[in-house]
Amino acid sequence: GLTSQTLLTTTYTVNGSETLTAIGTSGSYTAMRTFNNASCTESTNVTDERDGKSYTVAPIGGHCYMLSNLRLDNTNLNGTQRELESTYSDITPNGTYSTFNMPTEDWTSNSQNYYCKAIMKHYDQVNTSNNEYRNEYYYNWYAARANPYVCTNPTSSTNATLANDNNNSLGSICPKNWTLPAYNSSTNDISYSSFNTSGNPGFLATSGLFSSGTQYYVGSNGFWWSSTRYINDYAYYLYLDSGSASRGLSTKGGGRSVRCMRSS
Repeated sequence: GLTSQTLLTTTYTVNGSETLTAIGTSGSYTAMRTFNNASCTESTNVTDERDGKSYTVAPIGGHCYMLSNLRLDNTNLNGTQRELESTYSDITPNGTYSTFNMPTEDWTSNSQNYYCKAIMKHYDQVNTSNNEYRNEYYYNWYAARANPYVCTNPTSSTNATLANDNNNSLGSICPKNWTLPAYNSSTNDISYSSFNTSGNPGFLATSGLFSSGTQYYVGSNGFWWSSTRYINDYAYYLYLDSGSASRGLSTKGGGRSVRCMRSS
């Protein structure tokens, strides 16, 4: 069950070609159900086989979206580093890499300037005095894109090349058959939808961002990575502020949320 929310009215693209529109209404998701998808309804839950976490999904614009941010940790239950491979993850092996190790939580004040190193951060405690919420997961663009490229100087922008991005990114950290939506530069549209859910503040769309070792805008703004680079050290993301969605650009080292869209 979803509670009544104010939705966004915006246009998205899928796989860089198909254009769809999500109709925003106040107080109901009924408008979305006209795009009936028998395997993706408002009451459907999907389970990530990698960690057993469950996500509510819904059909938006004829496609299926998770209604909360991805919550994939970098360690397995036995404490070992989590390795993503194509059986359960949105990973396509290339000539250089076949798997992706989820990054350790070594985010520092300079990590937003990393141009070739995957970083993530998980807040698992509540600290209301610092406006920090539990179960918030932030990934930089390299982690979101499952890019295992290891460089000797992560703060050098010379590493942030189109060739490195194309040769090293394996896909995304989303589960198998789910993916990170893409930005279509020809139509200026981004294939993201944003949703609020009731209950645990960790599931709120307005989960803010992570930069310079600190959470920002928690409870007021939302930021979600797309799979699309802009130029060198920048990539596109969707930005939500007071119910209005727009696209933005961020250095690839910045911490943003990941919202997965079904790819098949």
